[in-house]
Amino acid sequence: MMKMLNIVAGVVSFGTFCIAADSARLADNANLLLGTDIFPYPELAGHNSLDPDFGLYANEIVGPRMPDGMVSPSPLTSFRGVTMHARGAGYCHSDKYIIGFSQLNTEYNSYMNPVIMPSVGRLYTASGDADGSEGYRVEKDSSSEIAKPYYYTVSLKNGVKAEITATKHVGVYRYTFPKSFQSKILLDLAATHRLSKITDAWIRVVDSTTIEGYQKLKLIQNFNYYGNNVYFVAKFDKPYRCFAVWNDKRIYQTDFGVRYAEKSGGVSKLGVFADYCTDEGEQIQVKIAVSPTSIEDARAKLEAEAPNWDFDATAQKCKNAWNDLFSKIQVEGGTDAQKALFYTSILRCAKFANVENISMLSTMNYQVLFLLDPESIAEKIRDIVKTKYVRRGFFGNGFVPYSLSFYRRGVKDVDLKAIYELYFNLVNDPKYERYAEFIKLGYLPYIPRKNGVYKMNDDCANRTLGYAYEFYCLAEMAKEIGRPQSEMDFLLKHSKNYKNLLDPKTGFIRAKTADGKWLEPFDPADSSLRSPYNEGNAWQYTYMILHDIPELIKIAGGNEAFVAKLDKLFTTPNHNAICDVSGMIGCYTHGNGNDRFIPYLYVEAGAPYKTQKMVRYIMDTMYKNAPGALPNNDDYGNLSGWYVMSAMGLYPPINAAAADNFVLGSPLFKKITLRLPEYIYGSNTFTIECENYAPENIYVEWVELDGKRLDNFKMPIDALRTGKKLVFKMSPKPVIR
Repeated sequence: MMKMLNIVAGVVSFGTFCIAADSARLADNANLLLGTDIFPYPELAGHNSLDPDFGLYANEIVGPRMPDGMVSPSPLTSFRGVTMHARGAGYCHSDKYIIGFSQLNTEYNSYMNPVIMPSVGRLYTASGDADGSEGYRVEKDSSSEIAKPYYYTVSLKNGVKAEITATKHVGVYRYTFPKSFQSKILLDLAATHRLSKITDAWIRVVDSTTIEGYQKLKLIQNFNYYGNNVYFVAKFDKPYRCFAVWNDKRIYQTDFGVRYAEKSGGVSKLGVFADYCTDEGEQIQVKIAVSPTSIEDARAKLEAEAPNWDFDATAQKCKNAWNDLFSKIQVEGGTDAQKALFYTSILRCAKFANVENISMLSTMNYQVLFLLDPESIAEKIRDIVKTKYVRRGFFGNGFVPYSLSFYRRGVKDVDLKAIYELYFNLVNDPKYERYAEFIKLGYLPYIPRKNGVYKMNDDCANRTLGYAYEFYCLAEMAKEIGRPQSEMDFLLKHSKNYKNLLDPKTGFIRAKTADGKWLEPFDPADSSLRSPYNEGNAWQYTYMILHDIPELIKIAGGNEAFVAKLDKLFTTPNHNAICDVSGMIGCYTHGNGNDRFIPYLYVEAGAPYKTQKMVRYIMDTMYKNAPGALPNNDDYGNLSGWYVMSAMGLYPPINAAAADNFVLGSPLFKKITLRLPEYIYGSNTFTIECENYAPENIYVEWVELDGKRLDNFKMPIDALRTGKKLVFKMSPKPVIR
């Protein structure tokens, strides 16, 4: 049997996280260990802790997964972090131990189900943790870890080598054991995220190679991706010598087919172990299929997707799927580190784009996915319309502008009328959120917290801006579907409500009390966790007038004054920054999702060279080819999506609802070839090329689209469908216009 090591041999040196120059296989460029540890640069981290127990980091998943897969079987190291951001995914590269491998890993990991673990020696029925408690946890050899899109491996200090690959619904494990008469493979049905609870579970050993079970979970609010029920079937390629089931009272050695369950009061302990006597180097494979609906469905998926025991062929199939996806965006030039970051970032945009995130404003992952698979965007929009799913972010409902944006970019086979009616009715519902105040007063007044208790709707400044943008987008929807002029006038009127919080004296968005007075004291650089600026400050939110940037420039005093104010944003120290406000350049916070578009505002004010300089600086400093790769939580590919789009020099429209022009930056590679899909793009091939390409040439002298000069440093969205070539003439010096 071909060893998996041969598949990845010569591709990656994980001591330095460098991709070998002779690697021609696109999937091998990606390194899933990036973004799995704390960002160790205090000069950029802001107030974010450098302790993985408390600090925020990308929370990336390291296990393999098919591009359209459900399962992502991955190692777990700890859930001792104090927030969902600190070890929210259950894995930190610098952690010492592996506490198991779970199947449905997510960035905010409310699922940890079911946990499988190879063990040698004494039986433990709980993992233990770094607090010193004993358990089946095992120290890992971090230098042995390889994490590719299709394959993960690690050597454990108990002598076991673990390897993982995956199909769409099946995690496939290959464990290589040492010589031992106490080799075991455990399945733990009680282990779960500290903020989740298993309320019901059962397990059954069907025969000498098959175990099945079920879990019912009480999940973290707002992070219920797969439903409350997890069904699984686990199949072993070798019969176990014996087996036993445990709960919180005892260990049971019993017959096949007996079902063990716990219900009342939640599940504290429930699991099973399969026992083996192994020779040195003996391999045992386990396949675990997962379903949110039934055991029968899990069994059917196992038989359909992984009918045999050819681990390497399964890994190759997964690898081929990622190669097919990556072939849609191919790059030439650039360093190995830049390619690793680029393809890893593409993977995370495709891998974790989900129905939850499309309702948030900062959906950069969907901008990348719209290049790779726009039809999946249409499907997600239709699903949301069908279920009438509504989720609020910090800035209102991002689904309104983005559904309109994708509609105007070609996704016409969605029911825009239904979207409009759903949200138009909500904003006119006097009992829903704070729209009644927004309409009556023209802003949301500051409401002091009662007893220190915070509610999402209390955010006044940021939510006023979000409501104003939502009203603008609804007005644009009304125009598309032919609604009465009176409705459009009503919506457009209140889309200007942001002006009621724009203080002409200071030039900043400020909070007001219900009687119309400015909230005092006022420091535009003072960040807060919640109201009046949610996870931000006045410097950041003042630019969140996405639908009226020209008016914002005018209010600032014109282009020159606006550019000067942007310069000051990047140099003014941030005060009292919370941990979420990280990845800092002055008051700009790249680590959080609210203001990542701001560097591209220089283009709007006629200073594109400043965009080019700042964007390159951010790519060089905020993205690292190391486990501590990203300055904050990736939010399912949003930090990654910013990198992908910026590396291509194509930033999506700042006003998503306009869907008119890409804002052009500074491409990272000599040549980028986009092989775009039939849906929307008509299978067009579009290239981005850089003349006078060199690492030090970060500025752009001019840009041409199919031979025509683009003097405003914007490219029509439709060019990806109708155009062929975008050429940047690079320069080592800024070109001031």
